Amino acid sequence: MDLGITLSIPRHTATVPMARKIVDAALVEWGVNAEARGDISIALSEACANAVQHSGTQADYQVDAELQSDRCVLEVIDFGSGFPPQIWPAADDHDAFTPFSDEHGRGLQLIRALMDRMDIVATAGRGVTVHFEKILKPADDCLPLTLACNG
Repeated sequence: MDLGITLSIPRHTATVPMARKIVDAALVEWGVNAEARGDISIALSEACANAVQHSGTQADYQVDAELQSDRCVLEVIDFGSGFPPQIWPAADDHDAFTPFSDEHGRGLQLIRALMDRMDIVATAGRGVTVHFEKILKPADDCLPLTLACNG
């Protein structure tokens, strides 16, 4: 069984915790353990904050969350001007990742460190999609990710 959530969110800083709380509520109901939920929450906050800060004049950004039996797949999509994709290393090249500068790119480094997979699809003039995934483990009082928790 899979569960999908799509949020179209106004590009405002107040929407970052809202998106995080909605996804976390779904993770709780799905029976995901607290450690994985914490990692997902931080990563989602960073990706949403980047969308709010860097998407230019676009009114909205989008959060897609899919809970599968063994993983959480998230995408944060802004519809701004984007940036040249060649500045980012390949998704599986964790050692090559370097930010733009000491002051920029730390959120993406954090997402990459906390998640099991992260990809960035950026197209100049058409926005940025940050795709990230976390392998899930059930909470101690839950059956394996089946929406069947005790309490």
